[in-house]
Amino acid sequence: MIDRMSPEVVGVGQCSLDILGQVGCYPELDQKAELSSLLLQGGGPVATALVTLARLGISVAMVGATGDDEFGRQIRRSLEMENVDCTRLVHEPGSTSQIAFIAVDGDGHRNIFWYRGTASPATPGQLADFLPDTVRVLHLDGLHLETAVAAAKLARARDVTTVLDGGTFRRGVERLLPLVDHLVVSARFARQVHPGDDEKALHHLAGYGARAVTITCGTSGSLSKTADGRIFRQPAFTVE
Repeated sequence: MIDRMSPEVVGVGQCSLDILGQVGCYPELDQKAELSSLLLQGGGPVATALVTLARLGISVAMVGATGDDEFGRQIRRSLEMENVDCTRLVHEPGSTSQIAFIAVDGDGHRNIFWYRGTASPATPGQLADFLPDTVRVLHLDGLHLETAVAAAKLARARDVTTVLDGGTFRRGVERLLPLVDHLVVSARFARQVHPGDDEKALHHLAGYGARAVTITCGTSGSLSKTADGRIFRQPAFTVE
């Protein structure tokens, strides 16, 4: 049994309810298409990472917020069923939760439509006690920048390793990057930094001080720069 009182990894960021629909091909505007399958599951970069770790036997805790709607209740239930400690997941009255609809075509390509919701993230002043002595890693997505920066500063002061899953290069993220030990970003993030040249983007991002930087490139695999300056490409694994 995972010890919920002593998490090894704490995640601060998004938890969502995802509705995934599979369609043979995307319809034109003002047309409709029948879905061949429909799946409802938890999502969000941080929540997904924590569930993955929990399935591997790591004790994890989620810091975030949901609304008091049915979506929020489903998000919490799905995380708790996966042994994610939700003690620090705020259930905010009168607010709405993050949700996403993902349209997946027959080749596995997807379009994501998401709603941020109105539930408030943890404020920097609420973070003082969220990193117990057992925590070794803080995982962030950076969506709520002030909270992420405050959490990363606290982690740095306590010698806790920080990891950032960056999907989009949002305004102000430069304040967070120097506080990140392991930076993992999407190709979109990298190309917002340096259009058309992932390797130059890799060097630019490494300049913020991370021990290692990785750019994920979908079916093309990933490109990484390690702590010793080595650059290597990892092919993508084939999945159904």
